[in-house]
Parts: sequence; C-alpha cells; structure tokens
Amino acid sequence: MTGEILIICLLGGLVATDTTAAFQILVSHPLVACSIAGLLLGDVNLGLTIGILFELPWLYEIPVGGVRFCEGNVGSMVAAALAVIWSRQISMPNAVLFVSIVWGIIVAYFAGTLVVLYRHFNTRLIHKADLAAEKGSCAGVSFNHMQGVLFSMVLGIIVTIAALCVGLELITPLLEALPSHADSYFNFTKPLFIGIGLGVMAVLFVNRKTKNAIAAGIAVGVLVVILL
Repeated sequence: MTGEILIICLLGGLVATDTTAAFQILVSHPLVACSIAGLLLGDVNLGLTIGILFELPWLYEIPVGGVRFCEGNVGSMVAAALAVIWSRQISMPNAVLFVSIVWGIIVAYFAGTLVVLYRHFNTRLIHKADLAAEKGSCAGVSFNHMQGVLFSMVLGIIVTIAALCVGLELITPLLEALPSHADSYFNFTKPLFIGIGLGVMAVLFVNRKTKNAIAAGIAVGVLVVILL
C-alpha cells in the first residue's frame, strides 16, 4: 500500500505540472490521468470510468491567463486512486464511485485556492528572471524557470498526499459503516455525472450557429437507435 501511495503521489506531481507549468502533453486530463492511476493500481476500467465522468465537466475549466480555476485534474486523479483502493475492501461499487467523485471535487476546489499561492511565487520568480535577463545570464533565467516547475510539482505531490491520507483515514470508516443494501441508493451516480457533463458540453458548444446542426445530429441518433 505504501509503495502504491508513493507512486500515485508522484503521478499527482506530474499531473499538476502538466496542467500549466510544463510539458502540457495532456497527461493531466482526467481521462488520461485517471486511467493511468487505475492502471498503476490494477483496475484500469474503474480508473477510466472516473476519468470519463470527470472529463466532460472539467472541459469548462480552461487554465489560461489569470483566470482562477480548480485543480480538477489532480482532484479527479485522486478520486480514481481512492476508488480503486476502496473497491478492494468495500463491495459497494456505486457508493464507492459516488464518494470518490465527491471527494475528488472537494480536493479540486481546495487545491484551486493554492493556485493563487503558486502564482504569487511565480511572480517573484519572473522578477528574478527579468533581472537575470538584463544581466545576460541564461543560466539565471533557466534556474528561475525550473524553480517554478519544481514548485508546481511539489505542490501537486503535497495536495495528493494530503487528499489520499484524509480520504483513507476519515472516509474509509464511513464507507465501511454503510449497510450493504445502501449501495442501491447510489445507482444514480453515473447518470447524474454524465448528465452534468453533457450539460457542460451543451453550454460550451450550443449557440445560434450550431444549434440546428446539433439538433439534427440528435434527431438522427435517436432515429438510428429506434430503428436498430
């Protein structure tokens, strides 16, 4: 278990860094990050499920410029890791899925507040990098840049450690205390979050220019389903 936690924490650092600070090779996207977490922990199908449920809603979060955003990438990855771990010891898949997603959302919003701290730190580094550039020091510029990348990774690791520890220590007993029949109460989990995701997609893509084409596509899709 300890080895798995360490691996997931390193993945959390990579996901946080890939979000904005460096790389940006889409490893941080929930669909990818959650699948990797599931693969590392031995249940890629559950990881992929969590990734799909998080990917659509978090498409609305675009971390560009000075916009404030939640760390949905790290939050979803934590949710996937905990879902796999909990599923090994708790035979309530719907309850595990629901609690994992809710905890992932909480982690994402909490970690989002730390983005402000990260940006303040980067502002100081930018001033130092500017001074280094004025002196013609390429090494100085690179050093400050690497500090920013490293800080992002460390912050991601810390958030992941804290989220996993709190989840395992405080939420696990609550899940274990649920009676087995309570799992049926959480059957709505997948439809609910898929619906939220589709709603977000509608907000992003449906406008005056596209609504007719989207309506026609939906109509054709419904017709195909009925005929088949």
